[in-house]
Amino acid sequence: MPWVDVEEGGQGTWAPQKLETIGDPVLRQRLADQVTTCATAFIARFNERTGLRIAVYGRGVFRDLQMTNCKFGSDSAVNPAYTARMPPMDKYGVPLDDISLWQVQGTPEKGKIGSNRAQVPGYPWELGKWGQVDYSVYIDGPRPTTLKSLRDRCLARSP
Repeated sequence: MPWVDVEEGGQGTWAPQKLETIGDPVLRQRLADQVTTCATAFIARFNERTGLRIAVYGRGVFRDLQMTNCKFGSDSAVNPAYTARMPPMDKYGVPLDDISLWQVQGTPEKGKIGSNRAQVPGYPWELGKWGQVDYSVYIDGPRPTTLKSLRDRCLARSP
């Protein structure tokens, strides 16, 4: 299933500063509304043009703009936790039932002793010049995972 990645990046003049530093609630809400409008429109257009399911990926923008309804019409969500335990995303309007993938990273942050990043024993955490790797783990919300549930939830087209 394709993902739409909703993250802060080199947005240039879209926001006057790093989102995490915005203290003005009116500005924060205006930017949150813009993210919602854009992500919702993209997902609707993607569905219209392709007929495929799509998941939403993100957390930092949701957190920094204090957003609470972050599925934007998507079929599923990816929890980019990078932690040994998956934190809930309920406060962003994404309950555990809607999460199909949990993305973890294979090693603690360099130079940070006691970092809470996930380690995956027996798997590489770095691939030469490509750098650190991420692993996406399928979950079926709070239910046990099965091949059938993976097919039912994560294929780009409904079975």
